[in-house]
Amino acid sequence: DWRTVPFYGKSDAVDVTIARFRSRGDSADVYIGARVPLRGFKHRDDRRAHTTDRIAVGMWLTDELGRPVHQASERRTLPAPDTVAWTAQWSQRVSSLRLMHRVEAMEPTLPSGARGVARFASDELTEFPLRGFGMSDILVAASAVPHRSPAQRHTDLTIQPNGATVAPGALFSLVWEVYNLTPDREGQVRWRVRVKRERGTVVVRTDMKSVMAGSRNAGTRVIASEDSASDVSYTRQSAASDVVLEHLRFGLGRAAEGSHVVLVTIDDLVSGRSVTRAVSVRVLSPGSQRRGTRVGAPRGR
Repeated sequence: DWRTVPFYGKSDAVDVTIARFRSRGDSADVYIGARVPLRGFKHRDDRRAHTTDRIAVGMWLTDELGRPVHQASERRTLPAPDTVAWTAQWSQRVSSLRLMHRVEAMEPTLPSGARGVARFASDELTEFPLRGFGMSDILVAASAVPHRSPAQRHTDLTIQPNGATVAPGALFSLVWEVYNLTPDREGQVRWRVRVKRERGTVVVRTDMKSVMAGSRNAGTRVIASEDSASDVSYTRQSAASDVVLEHLRFGLGRAAEGSHVVLVTIDDLVSGRSVTRAVSVRVLSPGSQRRGTRVGAPRGR
């Protein structure tokens, strides 16, 4: 609940996406990508603007009791009048996955602000084991271009963030890693990828006891609610490796504005095992957050 946070009622909602990737030992690299709407902030030609005005954009990670784990912040000059949103991204290695997070943008002299957290998919698709056969979360970005060849890990990609927000009909990038596929007798791993888009239903659970206890059932979820949606699939084969990186261009076609869920299933064609992960993607018209449109407080934390 944001009601005790400064600028409540004047704060916009930041679109945030998170992806976790296995790292050394029992640690993980947490990627956070954000899209910050700017309609509630002054722009550089605003009559109220001063050359010294800055907007602070930051990310916070804490443990489940609120103790700081990591914080990053930068101060940006006021945007041009026609700039609708900024993007930002961070990556941090953590030893625990029981974390809370938020992204904020603040300009105290107006005052105005924006804040948000990622909306995860259903509970069973949010668990993140650090060992054995499995896959990372799905990283959603405007683009993901290799800066190293061959690209072997997500860190070998140059990511342009979008906060998992896309324009109607636009293509975007999906990135994930697959772990510990079973090799065949020739030392090859073979797997099938199935990708499906479903309508999303936002479910909010605000039981504070569950939140404080770190229950996986607490908070906001975007639940896939279109079982009849078709999927696309392809198969791949490569030399055995502990980690296989996948990245592709994808689109939601004529999907309506609002929340959707992209599900990716990996079928290990040697062992017969499967794993599915999901990510929430928001379709948003580019003009819907232009200056002059209504700014509302975020619904939850």
